[in-house]
Amino acid sequence: MPTISLNNKLSSTILIFQVDPKNQSALIDAGIENSKKVMEKKTGFVSTSFHKSFDGTSVVNYSQWENRKSYVDAINFLNLDEVAIGGKIFDIADADWNIYELVFSAGTNPTRISKDANLVTVVNMFSVKPENQKKLLQLLEDLRVVVEKQPGFISANVHRSFEGTRIVSYAQWNTKETYQAVYTNSDARPILDEIKKISKFSWNLYEVVYTSD
Repeated sequence: MPTISLNNKLSSTILIFQVDPKNQSALIDAGIENSKKVMEKKTGFVSTSFHKSFDGTSVVNYSQWENRKSYVDAINFLNLDEVAIGGKIFDIADADWNIYELVFSAGTNPTRISKDANLVTVVNMFSVKPENQKKLLQLLEDLRVVVEKQPGFISANVHRSFEGTRIVSYAQWNTKETYQAVYTNSDARPILDEIKKISKFSWNLYEVVYTSD
């Protein structure tokens, strides 16, 4: 079962696909096939998981690797058969992807990614100028203090891309409604307003549909 924890000292790759709802299932099938036949056999692979949004418009692939180099080597040294398998994914949809470092976590326990957890996963993706990434991380740290007190909060993990233009938050809540209550919280709203000034962000709600062994 994949676990997100600062103690892991791993690098994460996060791919966020925007997809026509009619193609969501096909995209997930292609992604899982590529994972099982190609990526999970590569040196340095640790874990992977696929998530589908409830509204059908998005798919997230969250993977962990021993380090950045192991992932870069994995995708740079593919044979023709492996390229063909992976190509099925991008025939369906393109992804916003990057390699990330876990910066901080919130919650009493490490995040465990499981199909059986019966939780709602929330993935927020922030686009930011490199010179503002540090400030955005501080704002998200301030927001963490607020959301940890919210009913229904389980865990949150904030990742920064090494090249400075992306931050991704991977969070778990017990319901959609408890997450959405953050946006009406009087303590959270000023922080969210500041976040909007320096970044563009999008979010969606997901369920876990696959995890590697």
